[in-house]
Amino acid sequence: MQLKNIILHLSLIKEIGSGVIQKLVRQVGFKNVAVLYHFTFEDFRRFNMSENRSQLLISGLNDKNLLDKELLEIDKMQVDFITPWCNEYPEL
Repeated sequence: MQLKNIILHLSLIKEIGSGVIQKLVRQVGFKNVAVLYHFTFEDFRRFNMSENRSQLLISGLNDKNLLDKELLEIDKMQVDFITPWCNEYPEL
């Protein structure tokens, strides 16, 4: 799965904001973000995520429909998106 789609998926999870996403990306490395799909509750807890946030991440990442619906809408609108970890993201 493309990095930007994983970041999009994370951003669609209720109560998971950019700070949490940045923390996770920093901890696993942006090239390894897909590993989050295989994380257990305990894995997220080791990254200092609260019990509630860990459960939200597991549930949200297991809900592929959440991402599929958003990607379908993006495709219908004929738009694209980038993340700060994409090569085409402009330097600040």
